[in-house]
Amino acid sequence: MSLNPFAITAEEAASATTALVVRLGSAQLVSSSLIKDAAEIGNLTGDAASGADLALIFEQASGDAGALADDIKDIASKSGVSANKVFAQLADQQAMLLNMSEEEIKVLAEKTAELTKQGLSMDKLRGVADSMLDIEGSISAQMKARAFGLGDMLPDQQAMRDAALEMQYGDATKGAEMMA
Repeated sequence: MSLNPFAITAEEAASATTALVVRLGSAQLVSSSLIKDAAEIGNLTGDAASGADLALIFEQASGDAGALADDIKDIASKSGVSANKVFAQLADQQAMLLNMSEEEIKVLAEKTAELTKQGLSMDKLRGVADSMLDIEGSISAQMKARAFGLGDMLPDQQAMRDAALEMQYGDATKGAEMMA
């Protein structure tokens, strides 16, 4: 990941090693490059455990966790957001990342960077989707808005419901795009 061989401290390497061994069940499965990648990703997420988790997911997806992490840092930089925020949000979405390809992870990182730029996160967006799926509450809020003369300001409810359903039960990335 880094050209500097001393980019991580011995303490960071030890924390990353411990986290990787816990996840893999054996020290024999942990390589020095995976330790370095996990430690550097952990520095970005702020947590050695999530760094190890993301490193393993990235390794599975691309075969080179460090290279994929570098690509995600570039995506964050090009979007004008902190790589730390993008990696922290990806760490929160680990279950979604499992079994994704390298390209799918990059697309999710791009969407995450865009959401971060707008002050949002996947969790906040998912919360919006969940609240939109509350049909009864939605209808009640719509009726109140219309009663106060705000009916023209309401978004296309069907399109928003479709986007919320797509996020909740289909492709989260596609659902986010539909909401944008």
